[in-house]
Amino acid sequence: MKPTPHRPQHGPVIALTQLITEYPELPPLQWHLTTSGQLGADRHRIVPNDGPADVRAVLAAYAAVLGADPTEPFLYMHDGRMIVSQHIRTTWRDVPLNIATYATLAEYPELAPAVAA
Repeated sequence: MKPTPHRPQHGPVIALTQLITEYPELPPLQWHLTTSGQLGADRHRIVPNDGPADVRAVLAAYAAVLGADPTEPFLYMHDGRMIVSQHIRTTWRDVPLNIATYATLAEYPELAPAVAA
């Protein structure tokens, strides 16, 4: 449902409700909604016990439902640790949606050789 100028959060709230109602099997995310109606979600796996062990499985589940492809992994340093971020940027029910995942490099062992080089 497209946001209206007078109620920019209305459409995103309805879209989110529809998404989690129609696909209850999707893993939980930390959802956020800006005052301008931007809908987003995060899944962190940066410290132990901070969520599912494989953020890629979480991202894949949403990508399959939303018909979107995750971005290529983006690596950056944070507090002395290499962090890997991936996103899904798409539109769901006329609402722009950005889902982001963050994990340590340990969750992406295939990327370790590129970092070491």
